[in-house]
Amino acid sequence: MTALNLDLMLTVARIVFLVLLYVFVLLIFRALIAEAAVGLSPRYRRRTQAPARQPAPAAPVPEPAPAPPAVVLLPERAPAEAPALAGSRLTVVETYSGRDLPVGTAFSMTAATTIGRGKHSSAVVGDPYASLDHAIIVARGGQWHLRDRGSTNGTLLNGQQVVQETRLQDGDRISIGSTVLRFSE
Repeated sequence: MTALNLDLMLTVARIVFLVLLYVFVLLIFRALIAEAAVGLSPRYRRRTQAPARQPAPAAPVPEPAPAPPAVVLLPERAPAEAPALAGSRLTVVETYSGRDLPVGTAFSMTAATTIGRGKHSSAVVGDPYASLDHAIIVARGGQWHLRDRGSTNGTLLNGQQVVQETRLQDGDRISIGSTVLRFSE
């Protein structure tokens, strides 16, 4: 009788273990789907998610002016870099969400063009895989240079990870998260 009870207890323990294992895998699967749904239209989100309620708007408060670029141009260098600035731009060629940032959107370049998800960036990309301050492009010596700003997912230049400041050339492709920008002079 004891051997039968022991076999029964082992069988029940195995079944409980398998049920817990399947529940764990199911929870991981749901978490991955929820993470992938970030940025998708409401039609693709789970139906159980209620839209966030917005409080009634208060009196409008003027937004503070954006902070000036962190790069300071010395007077003797400014004329040499002015030709490089004229007409240079970043153009979206691939995007995570076409509603927020459609393909073909162009950003004019300044002496220090910041790229990121933050509203203070010169080129705001609404990509959830982009950092708030993802990368910066600076004009130095009449040439453009790209630098990653310690982003979580890194910056790619023509498919290669940017590990140090790198000179840009016309037609280079810059990947910020799943958004791809083309640099043109």
